[in-house]
Amino acid sequence: MITGEGYKDKTPRSRIAAAWGYTRRTGISNSVRAHWASRRGKKVLVGIFVVLLCASLFVVNIIRFSIGLIRGQSLNRVSIRSLAIEEENTPVVLLAENESKAVPELAGIDWAAKNIEDKWEQPVVRRLHLNPSDLKDEDLVMPIMYAMGVELQGDHDLDMALCQFDISPYHRNPEQFPMSRDLVGAFCSKNRLKHKLASVHAVDERAGKQLQPTGFIFHESRVGSTLVANMLASVPTNLVYSEPSVPAHVIHLCKSAGCSEETTVRLLRMAILAMGRSHHHDHFFIKFSSSTVVDMDLILKAFPETPWAYIYRDPVEIIVSNFQRGRGGPCIRAKKNAPKAVQDILKTDRRGASRVSDEEYCAAHLTMLCQAALEQMELPGSKGHAVAYETLVEDVLRVLVPGHFGVSMNSEETARMTAQSELYSKARTGETVFQGDTEQKQERATQAMQVAAEKYLKEPTERLRLVSTLGRSQLEIDATLRAQEARVYERTGSRFFQLPHCPDEPESPPGVPIMDILGNWNMDDTAIPPRHYNTLCRFDYQTEYDKALRYRDAEMPFVVYNIPEFDETVKKWNSEGYLAEALEGGEYTTQVSKDNHFMYYRLSKNLKPAGYIPPTRTERWSYDHWLHEARKSKNLSKDSEHYYFRVSDRDSPIVREDLTIFTSRESTLFMKEPEMSRGIHCRFGMRSVIAEAHFDASRNMVGLVSGTRRWILAHPRECKHAYLLPTGHPSARHTEVDWSAPDLEKYPDFVNLVANEVLLTPGEVLNVPAWWIHTIENLDINIQCNSRSGDSTVGLKDLKKCGFFSHDK
Repeated sequence: MITGEGYKDKTPRSRIAAAWGYTRRTGISNSVRAHWASRRGKKVLVGIFVVLLCASLFVVNIIRFSIGLIRGQSLNRVSIRSLAIEEENTPVVLLAENESKAVPELAGIDWAAKNIEDKWEQPVVRRLHLNPSDLKDEDLVMPIMYAMGVELQGDHDLDMALCQFDISPYHRNPEQFPMSRDLVGAFCSKNRLKHKLASVHAVDERAGKQLQPTGFIFHESRVGSTLVANMLASVPTNLVYSEPSVPAHVIHLCKSAGCSEETTVRLLRMAILAMGRSHHHDHFFIKFSSSTVVDMDLILKAFPETPWAYIYRDPVEIIVSNFQRGRGGPCIRAKKNAPKAVQDILKTDRRGASRVSDEEYCAAHLTMLCQAALEQMELPGSKGHAVAYETLVEDVLRVLVPGHFGVSMNSEETARMTAQSELYSKARTGETVFQGDTEQKQERATQAMQVAAEKYLKEPTERLRLVSTLGRSQLEIDATLRAQEARVYERTGSRFFQLPHCPDEPESPPGVPIMDILGNWNMDDTAIPPRHYNTLCRFDYQTEYDKALRYRDAEMPFVVYNIPEFDETVKKWNSEGYLAEALEGGEYTTQVSKDNHFMYYRLSKNLKPAGYIPPTRTERWSYDHWLHEARKSKNLSKDSEHYYFRVSDRDSPIVREDLTIFTSRESTLFMKEPEMSRGIHCRFGMRSVIAEAHFDASRNMVGLVSGTRRWILAHPRECKHAYLLPTGHPSARHTEVDWSAPDLEKYPDFVNLVANEVLLTPGEVLNVPAWWIHTIENLDINIQCNSRSGDSTVGLKDLKKCGFFSHDK
């Protein structure tokens, strides 16, 4: 028997025997103990231990995989395997590995592979490039580096904990991950990494493009702010952090370390920018915790150009919410160590603050938050806006996001956000329909709560209501313009470089230098760019008729839409076989050009210059013949023959029968002087056809029935830069300059012309005032119908100044 004394022996064999001496009492045989004491025995037991460990890990992974399948998180999840930093201040390299096979919907995705370090046999860097619109929701995979926390390194740098995971489950069900900590808890327990923040800035091509903050959300707590974050997160192009720990940690660490305000602001900016990196998102929002409001001035100094909102609610209802789960709500957490601002509101010291009632302290705490927000909101040039809980969802959809944050939303995105607003914001265990509780909270309010709210919160809440009311009108205007942009984007895939200016009293639309317009989008190019210079106002016929009428009477160009009778025509003419049957058997005027440029001309005995070659010829074609040729236009070069097909109300009865917006005998928005009408004319364009720039002497309403057309219009005063062909020329009223390829040596003043650009889509009607210079580009097979209604002298004076005196029509 080995005694305790034997354990003091320094030999390895004696120590092993002593350590396992108790085995005699447990019934283990001497042979086993002897076997263990040998070197071979140790190796065998170590091997058994390794096998058991591997088996355990295998079982754990099986369980994790099964849970992932149940929760729908296993699809192409990307996990970080290592973080390699070769030298200080060099870019970091993320070594990642795809853990599952690509599903059929992901075929063709660009994967990049690169060997990094010799110590790895075949380390692979893989980054997933996806356009969310290319995939269905259930197939969406969006790996992202998510910031979890920071540590201060002196006053110059930060260490940041990062986690990479697929964030698409959050976009599908935001209510199941209402706070950033929920995402961290669900996906980051095994995926944690740390590296210098400076290194993060050096890896934008791996961690994602740098997004500037689109909007910040501050709040009083229990006011629906999580619902707002969920609504934003329901749109897959929005990167949303809901009460992340990083900004609060930076502020806390800097306070503890005694950082200067300048250093705190700099580190906050670095940290928040590091949070806003993504390959998959276009907009970046942060909803801060209510405790951060007292330090919001630091955040706003870090991002002075970022618009922000402060969400507030009836103070009695907030106090009730804070106490509904006992007496430990967020508003009284710091009661034992009350901030100086709360002491001042209570007019007492720290000890006195700890002795007031919980209801009174809670009201003082909320007052502190309101005062901090109001202080920033009332500064000159503030980007802040107050939003009331009572109209929260409506304001988010119609005012806050499109107007204040400046994000255009299409119908699908609006529908997503609307659907999300109907769910309980913190339904972590599954979907729960949201039900308002305003009345219940008012009923549960105690007298102490009501007295405290009246005493401390009445005045700041009234100031918030006043601020939100004063700012709402302009935000609603901006939101309306954003809705128009979203409508155009949904139809064309192109956004505006800037919102148009559409005051109630008509003003001439601001022009854009013509070379900027043509430099962004050449006239011979039918591919619509991501952005264009839309500067014309769009008016809803149903709700803005009077405003459109004022612009019409002021002889200003604009677009009007949502016209029921015209929408019926659009639907009918785009139905299969309708036009072919209606126009069957007839032959109609068809202009033929040797290339894609069409210029009107008129020859007569007195107007036929020697050697003049007409730019087009006229033939008679059937509709089927033209349509057959037009369908080939997708593969035609701009130098091939192009055809412009025309049908008027004299050629076919359906033109007058269907286009009733142009047939009224009384003055309407579309026909100011119907007695001066020259009929209805429909022009059928094929892709890349261009009507050269010219002006007309009568006002014109142009409705697009199908396809898409690009219009560029210039005020009559721009004639001095347009090089108009003079009276006496067969193409008088047209410009000499080829806007597709302007010869600036021959026409140097053309660069000074300013113009307005607009994309016309089906169902929209464009008002073209008399004398305005305009050119038209056909972007696909399309149909445009127009009618004129009288002359106008507005603009004629400008043309006379240019030396053009003719009323040639």
